[in-house]
Amino acid sequence: MHDTQISFIITSKRDSIYINRAVSAVKNVCSGNGGYEIIFTSERQYVDIDSDVKYINTNYYTSVENYNEGFNHASYEWICLLTDDIHLVQDPRERFHELPEEYPQSHIFNIHKESYIHKIIDHSNHVFEYPVIYIPCIHRKIIEDEFAGKILSECFKHHYVDHWTGMFLKMQYPNFKVESLSCTQDGDLYTDSTHTEYDRCIYEGTVMHIRNNNKYYGYNGLFNLTF
Repeated sequence: MHDTQISFIITSKRDSIYINRAVSAVKNVCSGNGGYEIIFTSERQYVDIDSDVKYINTNYYTSVENYNEGFNHASYEWICLLTDDIHLVQDPRERFHELPEEYPQSHIFNIHKESYIHKIIDHSNHVFEYPVIYIPCIHRKIIEDEFAGKILSECFKHHYVDHWTGMFLKMQYPNFKVESLSCTQDGDLYTDSTHTEYDRCIYEGTVMHIRNNNKYYGYNGLFNLTF
């Protein structure tokens, strides 16, 4: 584990006290475990972010774009996404030995709670099951080889993108199953009940295309949807 380096990416526009709490959680569990870095991206300007953080002030206004910009500044092979309301309690590298050998599940896992298995039934009563990967820890190989250099699909803005990650990998690899190896706990501000209408429409349109067995256009193209 000490030979494996990892980049943590956080994005937020909340007050710095919440960001620094998430940063402190990472430092508390990862210090002494070898190389790691914390990258924070935001369109909001800050002057009091923890000095150990690689802070990138961006011109992006969606969390998806900000996470992807964080990846552009990441130094290491493993990338772990975090939020300001989900705090690290265990170094994800301590769970690597539990990963299966088969690709791609050997190169991605969910670190927050249990992955929910969602079902879509098409017009022929065929069941398409995919995992919702809430908070991914992911190897650079998947991002570059499967996702065309983007951690998250920019067809979405904030929400439902965790559904599409699981959908896409399941369509590419029918035997794909993601491991849930919890390394986090909910922060004081945690909620999983929010969404934007735009992202909901994108998600529902994607489900419709899967039900109709339509062709998709890659991780960032989805089904060439426009709204």
